[in-house]
Amino acid sequence: MAALAYPRQEALAQGVARGQTLTVAAQAVGYSLRSKYFYRVAKNGSFIMRLAEITETVAWSGSQSLVPLIDALKGCVDKAIADDKGLAGIKLAADILFRIATLKQQLPPDPLPDCVVAAFEKPVSVTLGVEEWSRQFPPAA
Repeated sequence: MAALAYPRQEALAQGVARGQTLTVAAQAVGYSLRSKYFYRVAKNGSFIMRLAEITETVAWSGSQSLVPLIDALKGCVDKAIADDKGLAGIKLAADILFRIATLKQQLPPDPLPDCVVAAFEKPVSVTLGVEEWSRQFPPAA
């Protein structure tokens, strides 16, 4: 299905598909909350069909991992540098690298190596008997 006839209605559908409530999306695209006209728009059959279509697309493209996207962008950087388009290619590569850096900040931190985790674990408490204590800590002469 094509986009809705009115851009404001399409923007409303896009906002709701991204997870915004109907009221928040309506306010974001400029509907008056007092008129409640956006409720009538939301009940329209074409709006509902378009919303279902967009929601399926968003659900399919919404990935929990940014790693494939970052890898694809890195491939674009390599291609932009290899094509040697001069300053335009360098500018494009710099813009893409900026986007990659921004996305990498959204990734969860890498887990710590086991040796680091082991260093912060609580040491095991061992109770020594009298004989073991005397062997390990002899009296000073």
